[in-house]
Amino acid sequence: MAGSALHKLTCVIFAFIVMVSPYAKANIPIPCNLVDKKIEPCTTYLVLGGRPTTRCCIGVRVLSNLARPGVRRREVCECLKAFAASANINATYARDLPPMCGADLGFMISATLPCPP
Repeated sequence: MAGSALHKLTCVIFAFIVMVSPYAKANIPIPCNLVDKKIEPCTTYLVLGGRPTTRCCIGVRVLSNLARPGVRRREVCECLKAFAASANINATYARDLPPMCGADLGFMISATLPCPP
């Protein structure tokens, strides 16, 4: 059973990598619906607290890989800013999420803070 769960998790991670790799390597703008799909599993944590799910952390790490310095970081940040405003997230939970998932976005998830240039 544990082997089957690990296999499924590996497949999910591989699918995420395949799906986002064109955006990470090419000069294609990152659509907010892609960012939203990665952060949506974190909504419960971002609003109510507790512990982020594995699926949430996988999404945060994917976003961290996409949010490299420069234009991409700003695109991801602007999308997360819109998400934060619409989901009415808790600022403390948003601040703590990336480190809890072993990721560094290079900016704070916030509806009000400016995005990096």
